[in-house]
Amino acid sequence: MSAERAFYASRAKNDDADESEGEAPSEMSYQSADIDRETVANDVTSPDQDAFEERLKQCFENMSDKNAGIRVEALSEANVYLRQHYIPDILSDWHLTFADNLERSSRKGNCVEVDLALRLVALLVLQTSTVDSEAVCRLTNTMKAMLTDGGQSMQLRARCATSLGICAFGIIEEPDEIISVVEALHSVWTHTKIGTSGASEAKLFCAALSSWALLVTAFPKRSLEEAILTNVPKVCAFLGSPSVDIRICAGETLALLYELAESMHSVRYEPPNDATTLATLQRLSTESTKHIGKKDKRNQRATFRDIHAAVKNGTFPDFKVKFGNEVLTIDSWTSKTHYDMFCCVLAGGMSTHLKVNAIIRDVFVLGPPVDPGQFRKIPKTERKAINEMASRARRIERGKNRHDKRIAELC
Repeated sequence: MSAERAFYASRAKNDDADESEGEAPSEMSYQSADIDRETVANDVTSPDQDAFEERLKQCFENMSDKNAGIRVEALSEANVYLRQHYIPDILSDWHLTFADNLERSSRKGNCVEVDLALRLVALLVLQTSTVDSEAVCRLTNTMKAMLTDGGQSMQLRARCATSLGICAFGIIEEPDEIISVVEALHSVWTHTKIGTSGASEAKLFCAALSSWALLVTAFPKRSLEEAILTNVPKVCAFLGSPSVDIRICAGETLALLYELAESMHSVRYEPPNDATTLATLQRLSTESTKHIGKKDKRNQRATFRDIHAAVKNGTFPDFKVKFGNEVLTIDSWTSKTHYDMFCCVLAGGMSTHLKVNAIIRDVFVLGPPVDPGQFRKIPKTERKAINEMASRARRIERGKNRHDKRIAELC
């Protein structure tokens, strides 16, 4: 959840400011969170292309090695490569081998291997749309089984939830398969006990609800209406959770559902429990309970001020994400949901993928990648020469004006 709340970090510092004061759109650059820092990270910054491809292919082959240590190392390196680089052409050539190795690791590996494999599934989907449909089906079936298996670790189930959401959003086309994923995610977060306060349980809940919310943004109108009507009361119930992460995730999802409902009907959405919901959101935006940590209270108040404004007035606090010479404006709860999920998968590589990844740029309607040469920085010597020429021209012009004034005075 720390990555998802990067926007609110600076806002929380000014928590004591008057709530009614207007706030200008802020600008931020994505800061990495929960990212693997393997030693290979420094090796892939600007690699020789041929050597890079050879190393990557060797990495893919090692993912099927009999030695578990070699497999884990290969999976770990592949995670870094796919986060730091956009390589759809290479993956298109290797997607069958890649998918088969991921399926094998996710079914038979140890916890570390399975976790790395699940991360790679989401990265693969965000890199290329040419993954074999049968391979995707097998992977999603494996992940659904793990997600709904209470005997699996909470961490792996949470990882399954995130990867399933990305797969269903980005590559799965069969309606029945998408519905199956939605139902699995829905089952997990709705069956979470409201009194849950453990970190691992909260992480699973947030992963399942966030992935479910991501898929809701792509629902057709009829399905969306039913989802909103059925789930707004369920989401509201989790505003009373003792976990700050659960409360914030539920609040952001609630704001999203209100926004989607308003976009369908062009009027403010007012469910039967609207007055109670607004009162709860208002209370959470001014929370001062002593048993909640100071940092958690700041984060909660900063977040719920915006959620309360969204539910009551249909507003969103625009913020901007700088990447290279471009700027992405996040101006709705829908775009924030997309951005948060992609950040969860790409972490420190988000900026790179915003620049060049066709799938990511299409979601945010950024158009084709921009040619870096279009924003060529003028060398210092050239800038100095231009400034000197401009300064000389100004001196000459001022000299002429002074000369003309003297002549006028003499006349």
